[in-house]
Amino acid sequence: MFSLRRYRKILEEYNVFERCAKCGTCTYVYGSWAPACPAFNEFKFLTYSLGGKLLLAWGYLNGRLKLDQDIARVFYSCTLCGNCAYQCQITETDGTRPIKLYAITLLEAMRKELVRVGLGPMPEQKRVWDWILKEHNPYMAKHEDRSLWFPKDVVKGLPEKAEIVYFVGCTSAYIETEIIDATMRILNRLKVDYTILKDEWCCGLPLIRTGAPSQLVDEVVNHNIAAIEDAGADMIVTSCPGCYRVWKEDLADRHDFKVMHTVELVAEAIERGELTFKKPLKAKVTYHDPCDLGRHCGVFEPPRKILKSIPGVELIEMERSRENSWCCGAGGAVAFWLPEFTMNTACERIREAEETGASLLVSACPGCAMTLKNAIKEKGSRIMFRDITELILEHL
Repeated sequence: MFSLRRYRKILEEYNVFERCAKCGTCTYVYGSWAPACPAFNEFKFLTYSLGGKLLLAWGYLNGRLKLDQDIARVFYSCTLCGNCAYQCQITETDGTRPIKLYAITLLEAMRKELVRVGLGPMPEQKRVWDWILKEHNPYMAKHEDRSLWFPKDVVKGLPEKAEIVYFVGCTSAYIETEIIDATMRILNRLKVDYTILKDEWCCGLPLIRTGAPSQLVDEVVNHNIAAIEDAGADMIVTSCPGCYRVWKEDLADRHDFKVMHTVELVAEAIERGELTFKKPLKAKVTYHDPCDLGRHCGVFEPPRKILKSIPGVELIEMERSRENSWCCGAGGAVAFWLPEFTMNTACERIREAEETGASLLVSACPGCAMTLKNAIKEKGSRIMFRDITELILEHL
């Protein structure tokens, strides 16, 4: 993670601030003009758009603006989904798109700066920090209960050391527990050499995305790295895109582990002919791209390959899919302090899923599962939701 002062050199080198034309394209899907920015869609004020936040950052860095609580609220009212930066069409003569490349890192650096000057994070997020350091999860649950929902018949057969560590993640461990069972049984079907950590802690995502000081992040990260090394593993598999992005991108210079999402592992097995689906599913299905897995890490094809490999599935894309996918509303740790914003954003996604005529909404993220299922209940929607790991296991 860059501090704002260190990152300023990159911003100036690529003229990120000057390149922003304040045109508002970052708030819409380029070409179709469907909403792209959850914060702008919710608060209806350009300050909450990427262009607005770039102007605030420029004003602060050039001494024309003092940070205060109102500005802090703007930067923390962002899901960090990255859709705004993707929609920006500003292009250099060499073909690079500087705002697309650097804007999201700037937003995270601004949060880190707000923490440094005592204006961040929001109080509800600070409570999450404290709990992660105390009980190693953001959900106010006890650490001793982390493995409560692990399938005991599978766990008892796992070795202490293995080539692969299945990194469960907090949301699967405490809330979307079906994903643990499905993932572990899929790994068994694939006959891979894997284990789980005896003492897994939060990957650190809520700390990283809200600008926590490095020493707090290091405490959880160093623990997990040491635990994986003790397990003798050289590869991490996870069903959580948040954990996946942390391990694959945020911590890339801290370890040498190969990192894969479960959908990548399964798609490769299908490609090699090692996994086939025997049970058909005659249904219209639409897929929601998690921001961390899709837009941020570029994993779009594996989940679609899996769904298309299930006999009887008719995959129908939503209007906003792949790079243009609408956020579920939980990213950037906003769900911890703006639950209504998260719900409104998730309900918008359910509306879009319903418009496809699909009976089943599928994603590959426990966080998306949590918010989208809550939105289905809130709207009284008839569409069903399944995590892709559950669907894989059910149709083998």
